[in-house]
Order: sequence, then C-alpha cells, then structure tokens
Amino acid sequence: FNDNRGEGMDNYTMGAARGVGGVAVYGDGEWKTYGPWEKYEIIHTGDDYVELELVYPACSMLGKMTYRITLKRGERFFRNDVSFEFAERMRGDFRVGPGLDLEPKRDHKGSLVEEPGLVSLFEDAKGKDGAEGSAMEAIVVADPSAVEVLTDGQNCRVLAFKTAKFTYWAGSAWSLAGEVTTAGAWHDIVRNFQKGLKTK
Repeated sequence: FNDNRGEGMDNYTMGAARGVGGVAVYGDGEWKTYGPWEKYEIIHTGDDYVELELVYPACSMLGKMTYRITLKRGERFFRNDVSFEFAERMRGDFRVGPGLDLEPKRDHKGSLVEEPGLVSLFEDAKGKDGAEGSAMEAIVVADPSAVEVLTDGQNCRVLAFKTAKFTYWAGSAWSLAGEVTTAGAWHDIVRNFQKGLKTK
C-alpha cells in the first residue's frame, strides 16, 4: 500500500470550471456550459475499448448535446465525439468547444504549451516540497485549422469550433505514477499524439 502508482488518482480540482475537455457554447456574447447529463447509453464494452454516450439537456439555442466517449485500452488519450440537437441554428458568432482549466486560483498553473490545435499543461508540483507530484492535462484536435484558441470567463483555454459537430481528444497523467515526470516529456507526448492523428 505504500507503493502509490496513481491508479484511480484524480487531484484535478475542477471547482466551477470545466476541468479537462468540458464543452461550452459561446453565443450572444457569453459562454454557456451544460449541466449534468440526463441519460446515457453503453455502446460497447470489451477488453479492447469501451464506448458510451451521454445526452445533456439544452442550455443554449443549439439544444441538447450528445457526447460519445471512446476509451481504448492502453491509450493515454480518449476520443470525444460531440454533436448538438439543432446544429442548423449555429450561425453568426457562435463557437463551441472543449476547454482546459488554467485558473491559478484553482491551482492550475505550470508549464503551458499552446500550439495549433492543442493546449497542454504540466502543473506545478503540489503539496509540501512537491510531495503530491504534478498533474498533466491536454486537449487535442486532429486538424488545427478547424479551431481557434479562445479564453472563456472561467479562464479555460478553449479549442473553439465553428461547427456543431466535432471530435477532440483529452488526456492526462500524474508524475508520481512514474511514467511521465517532466514537462518536456509530457508536451512531447501530446505533440506526437497529435501528429499520429494527422496521419490516420
């Protein structure tokens, strides 16, 4: 029990923000976030991957949001396919997309990399003398030209789409698990993952 490998570890204090990859909609001059999901469906379970779908009640003129999540065995990043009930209503200055919380007041600060189509954060170590280690998070899209980077009212950096149907990937790590221990190594993992998406 003294050999902590990080299994089940979740020290990403989200608070009122959207954590890693929470989706919001920008329209009419403000960001709107969806509340708790109202129903779910398990699409697939197996040794190779799991897939589920969540439906969130409407919080904007785009209507309900459907969120399909695919987690593959052995992969650090999971796929998110997002669509909205009334996609045809998205026009004008509407934007939608996943965010990554960068609010220092919620202790989300450290080594940040923002490059076309990705936002990657290696957090400063927490606890006395860094004893609790560093969390790492990233959001990524395959086509950087499909998004612009915006900042919402809760200091989340957003990969914002102009379409109401999109795909992105999110991932994380923890330094005390021993697999990724430096900011440089984490940011390289994120970059290489995105490069792999572009070749598929």
